[in-house]
Amino acid sequence: ERRWFGAVLVGAIAFAIYLRTAARSAPYGDGPELTVAAYQLGVPHPTGYPLYTLLGHLFIRCIPFGEIIFRMTLMSVIASALTIGVLYALGTALFRRRWIAAFVALFFAFTDTFWQHAVVTEVYALHMLLVTSALTCLVFWDRTGKAGYLRAAALIYGLSLAHHLMTIMWAPALILMVALSPHRRQAREQWGW
Repeated sequence: ERRWFGAVLVGAIAFAIYLRTAARSAPYGDGPELTVAAYQLGVPHPTGYPLYTLLGHLFIRCIPFGEIIFRMTLMSVIASALTIGVLYALGTALFRRRWIAAFVALFFAFTDTFWQHAVVTEVYALHMLLVTSALTCLVFWDRTGKAGYLRAAALIYGLSLAHHLMTIMWAPALILMVALSPHRRQAREQWGW
C-alpha cells in the first residue's frame, strides 16, 4: 500500500540524517548511565526504564560494530526514524494527502527538541515511538473498526508503561478516544468495558 511505502521513505530520510549527525560518544546527560545499565542489565535512576534497558542490552549484544555507547545511540536513531514513519502513516489517515503527511512528519523530525533526542543515548526516542504507535493504531481502529488495531494499541500502550511512567498521562485521552469511537461497542464486547 502507498501509505506504507511513503512511511518507509520518510523514515529512511530521517534515519539517514539522524545517523549522519548521531553522537559517537556520550556528550551529556543520562547516556553513560543508561548505557552501563543496559550493558550490565542493571537499573538506571528511577523509574528504571525496564523496556529500554532490555532493548538496549539486545542492541549492545546484536550490533557488531561501534563503541557500546554508539550502539545505544543507534537505538535512538532507529526508534526516532520509525517514529517519523509512523507519524507519516498517522498523517495520511488524518489529512488524507500524502504530501501534507510527509511535510508534517519531516517538519516534526527536524524540530530542535525531537532531533536532539534522536541523536543521543536517551529514553525519549523509544517513548515517542511507543506513544505515536499506540495513537496511530487507535486512529486506524477508529477509522476501520478492525479489532486488531485496538489490540495492537493496547499491547503497545502496555509496553510503553513498561518503559516510561509518563505514559500514564496519555490514559485519559486514549480512553476518551475509545469511548467516543463509533466502534466503542466492539471494545466493550471484547474487554467488558
